Amino acid sequence: MKKDVDNKLDIYKLTTSEELLKYYQDWTKKNKYNQDMVSWKYTAPQETVLVLKKYALNSKCKILDAGCGTGLVGI
Repeated sequence: MKKDVDNKLDIYKLTTSEELLKYYQDWTKKNKYNQDMVSWKYTAPQETVLVLKKYALNSKCKILDAGCGTGLVGI
């Protein structure tokens, strides 16, 4: 299934850190970032769980919580 991310490809046209900062500041207003992740069918959390179940369950491995912001990855 193709994910509809066309409306966010403009981010790749930005060239300065100021432009990027403004873009992300605007994107987080009114929960827009989280809404976009849902509408894009963002699957990193589910994929992470599958990998952990397969390789880390019943293991003594250490897991780093990278603090990805909204918690959408931190299941």
